[in-house]
Order: sequence, then structure tokens, then C-alpha cells
Amino acid sequence: MKIALITDPHLESDTQRFPGLDPLARVDMALEAVKQQVPDADLLVLLGDLTDTCSVGSYQAVRERLTALGMPTRVLVGNHDDRQSISSAWPDLPVDENGFLQSSMITDNLALLFLDTHEPGTHAGHYCAARQSWLAAELARAGDRPSFLFMHHQPGFVGTRVDDSRLQQHEDLARIIKREGNVRQIICGHTHMTVAGAWRGIAWTSLQATHVQVGLDFPERPRRYYSGPAHIGVMLIDGNGDSAVHFYDFLQPYPPFQTV
Repeated sequence: MKIALITDPHLESDTQRFPGLDPLARVDMALEAVKQQVPDADLLVLLGDLTDTCSVGSYQAVRERLTALGMPTRVLVGNHDDRQSISSAWPDLPVDENGFLQSSMITDNLALLFLDTHEPGTHAGHYCAARQSWLAAELARAGDRPSFLFMHHQPGFVGTRVDDSRLQQHEDLARIIKREGNVRQIICGHTHMTVAGAWRGIAWTSLQATHVQVGLDFPERPRRYYSGPAHIGVMLIDGNGDSAVHFYDFLQPYPPFQTV
């Protein structure tokens, strides 16, 4: 399976804070990169924080572009998003029995689960008991299929101040994953950094935003933002449940050398 990944466009973000940055133009560039690099992708996943203002118009602008792309899509909700506005723009987007934007795709040989870690009024990730019950049931339904989780907030630590807004119930999540024993990897947004690590023995990866890059703001440094790089991700999963995640910088696509 081939999955295209985009995260954190932050449409309608503060132009005074980030002068000269056009978030919607970057969405167009990201989608063009998907079209050029992986037109045969089986799925496109937007990992959250589509907008800063939660305006329905912002979500509709993204929806129009995704419709033109013509690729199956799942949209996750981030801390800057609004669940109801996303559902208005994507009325066909699956929700769980409690109205959370959670869904799964279970095939003959793998399971993809899309989690809702949004909590109004906070930038931190939250995963309440109702959402945990859904996840436990879906992982149980997946059986021994290799399973992959997609979520906005990272469960593992990064080592920078973004850890303050990581998933708060990460220990609860760890217990569910350990009990079911079939999760292979977790894919996240939120950090505005390319980070790969292991958390409770599970591989996890977060992607660079299409918006701005956060510098290595270790505690002794002030937080710094950079205009790039900005990339799309391409996740490959083979028939054994082994995976690889590739990154393509669409701001500076380096030209290939001519070969003879």
C-alpha cells in the first residue's frame, strides 16, 4: 500500500507573525507534489491543523482541491481545528458512534486506524475513555493484522517544548496497544518537525508541516520558526506489514543529474 501524507497547513494563519507566507499556496504545492510523485497512491491522509481560524471556507478550499485530485482521502482533526466545521466540509467523513472523527480501514492483510485527539480549548492532545474503547475494539477486530495508527498529536517525547502538548493520555494508549499487540507504527503531525523514534517499543514518526518548520528549541533556546523545509510524506507498507516513510521537500525540488 502507498499512502501520501500531508500535515499542518494552518490556513488563514497570522500574516504578521509569518509575513510573506501563503499557506493555501503551499497546500497547492503539496498536492501538486503528490500528483507528480505518487499519482498512484492508494490513500491521502491529512494529519490535522488544516486551518488556524476553523472557518468553513478554509475547509471547503481544501475539499475542492482534494476533489480535483481525485484520490481517496482521510482527514484528521488537530488542535487548531474544529470538529463540526470539518464534518460540515466533509459530510461523508466517517465518525465513530460517539461522533468523534475516528475510522478504520481493515483489509485482508493490514489495518489502518485514524484517531481523533482533538480537545476544544487546549493545544494538548486528549484521548478520552470513549475514544479509547473504540480503539480497543477496532484493534481487536484487526486481529493479527499489522496495524498502523494515524493521529495528530504525538504520543512519544520529542525533547523540546512541543512535549507540553503531546497526547496527555499516552499511558492509557500504551496499555491498549500492549494488550492487543498488533500495532506496528504511529504516524503524527503537530510537531512541525521531522522526528522519528520509538515509544513503548512502537515506531513513531511525525512530519514536517506544509506551513512552517519549528527549530530545535531545546530548553536553553527561544522558540524559532523557519519558512522551510516543507514536505509531503510517502508511506509504503508491504504484504508483511513492514513499512517505510519517505519525505519529499516540495519547496526546493532538487534537479536530477543527467545520466548517460
